[in-house]
Amino acid sequence: MRDREAWDLKRSLAFWNLFLAVFSFAGAVRTVPQLVGALMEYGFAYTVCRRAVFYYGNGPAGFWVCLFIFSKYLELIDTVFLVMRKRKVRFLHWYHHFSVLLYCWHAYTWEMPTGLYFAAMNYTVHAVMYFYYFLSGRPAHGSTSWDGGAYDFQ
Repeated sequence: MRDREAWDLKRSLAFWNLFLAVFSFAGAVRTVPQLVGALMEYGFAYTVCRRAVFYYGNGPAGFWVCLFIFSKYLELIDTVFLVMRKRKVRFLHWYHHFSVLLYCWHAYTWEMPTGLYFAAMNYTVHAVMYFYYFLSGRPAHGSTSWDGGAYDFQ
């Protein structure tokens, strides 16, 4: 890859970012209300001390948490885009993807009650972040003063 030119993947990357933004928004729509509802009905202790199966392991929220876990593999494609475009892969980027993937499988295996917190938060942040990446990758959009802010927000 070192001796090759960078690939021009602007259009593919824009569609990829839009797909992840829409997917993340749909996941947030399904997980955030479940979390807020459990907090309001049962309280904080219930949402962090009970096994996941009791309050989000089944139904639509459980399905979207399952999709969330599998999506961590898909998000590794972000790294492929960076490498193919000859962009620097920052420590925060690969550490985030690696640690989130490990945490998701650990939380799934042990039915961690805090998994819904993590999924709802990550879905929400990624909906905003990937939509921003989609918009910033469009040719009509100029650079802004907060271009690096998506990593900080995450």
